Amino acid sequence: MQEQGGNPDGFSLLASQQIDYFNKQLDADVKLLDLVASLKAVYEAVHLALSHDFFSGAIENLEGRLWAVHAALNQRFREAFKRSDVARETNLPKTYLKFIKSSQCYYRDHIRELNHRFGCEEFAVLAVDSPLIKYDLQKSQHRNFVLVSCYDSLVALGDLSRWRELLLPGNTVSWNPARSAYHLASSICPESSRHHNQLALTFAAEEDHFNTLYHLSRICSISSQTTATSTNLRREIRKISTADESNVLQDRISCHQGPGNTASLVGAFLKLYCIYFSKKELDQVALTMSECFFEVFSSFLRSDIHKDVCNTLIIRMIVMTIATEQSSPIFSHYNLRLCIILFNAFSDEFKNTQQSLNSSHSHSQWAEKLSMHAHYLLRPIRIYSLWFVKNCRSLSGNRKDKYTTRNAWRSYAKILTLLANEFPSEELPTNDYLLEEDEETLGLVSLLSEETSRIWKNGSRYKSRVCEGVAKLTPEMESLARIRDLLIDGLALALETDAPLRLEGTAFSYDTSHDT
Repeated sequence: MQEQGGNPDGFSLLASQQIDYFNKQLDADVKLLDLVASLKAVYEAVHLALSHDFFSGAIENLEGRLWAVHAALNQRFREAFKRSDVARETNLPKTYLKFIKSSQCYYRDHIRELNHRFGCEEFAVLAVDSPLIKYDLQKSQHRNFVLVSCYDSLVALGDLSRWRELLLPGNTVSWNPARSAYHLASSICPESSRHHNQLALTFAAEEDHFNTLYHLSRICSISSQTTATSTNLRREIRKISTADESNVLQDRISCHQGPGNTASLVGAFLKLYCIYFSKKELDQVALTMSECFFEVFSSFLRSDIHKDVCNTLIIRMIVMTIATEQSSPIFSHYNLRLCIILFNAFSDEFKNTQQSLNSSHSHSQWAEKLSMHAHYLLRPIRIYSLWFVKNCRSLSGNRKDKYTTRNAWRSYAKILTLLANEFPSEELPTNDYLLEEDEETLGLVSLLSEETSRIWKNGSRYKSRVCEGVAKLTPEMESLARIRDLLIDGLALALETDAPLRLEGTAFSYDTSHDT
């Protein structure tokens, strides 16, 4: 890509005309083989325009129009495959594969050139050559254009892989290439929602209701969510309800989660989520279903749970209900009940394994105070701590669920006191990268505030991920860093006049004056 040379307006005009001409060919019902061949001219025109003036091309939405061409052409292929239009379109699968591969080539090359030209640090997650920075984006208002262009290109690569699996599946369908591209896109613009929607499509194709619902619910926390988002979520909830009524839901869950306690917990959660989502106020049906689920969840926590369960399953359950709470406030009751169970489970576990510190107060001996079970529980507890910080005002004034809210604050104060008495926060380690649960909650607007942004960001930039080659703490040190974050949250809430949390020495307590 060059910075100057030629007439930028002329190159953009040429690209626009080339796109218009291709659309006319689509409307004229030109053969698919000829359309795929003429797509090369469109690529060259758009590439030339973006090379000479990337930002003008971005403002004129050349990339958006180019992707619309791909979507329209793919629709033509879908219609041809449905008709089995072999007589008119010879070697249809071969032509389609050529379309997919040439499109993938274009977008991969575009990402490489973006990195070569601009070299944003967000591109560190991409397996591309080291950047040669030619344009200072640190002081440029156009930085967002570059990130969005890379994000859109990665989503496009995911869509192209997904389309190929839908129309030209091999012996076994694999969604991994598409999902990999969508996950990379989430690293570039985590606050966007398109990758979640596309990931949901891949899981829906496998009838994986839990992960489909997870990605659709993540979009609920985005303020710019569309009517289509709500429609897609409601459609998936209807599918879950229908599967449950047909007695096939548990079998589908077992296919993805494995049989046993995990599948039972997921099944109970999905049923409860559907009940909550369909109601605006708690009624006897919702309360009865809640008790059934919380009993299953409590029993599950007392079992010998595996690390991966806390890292993915339980955390995703929490993220789903926190994300949905913004559009369905009834989920506040669920979150309050679940955090009470988690807080109490951690308190009991911590007391059972408590040991005295010696005079050296070494990090390793601090970590010994935590059982393996407690290490795992710290992950979801840390998420709920952020939820308390973000929503302290609304939780403090929750009159509809006064009893449950009061118990949640008291349980929270209890674990903060336990931790404050045993761990000196000023000597605990810090993490300069995203922990596992931080990556799972990255871009979750429902948790993001001025007070909580430190978890995901250093200043205005997102922290690095472990996959980017940063030095990683040991698991024990990571747990101590989590405790440090919890104590910082507790101190911030104790200083917040609207929060019903008080601190005297190292003892946190619930402020009963907020009951009135």
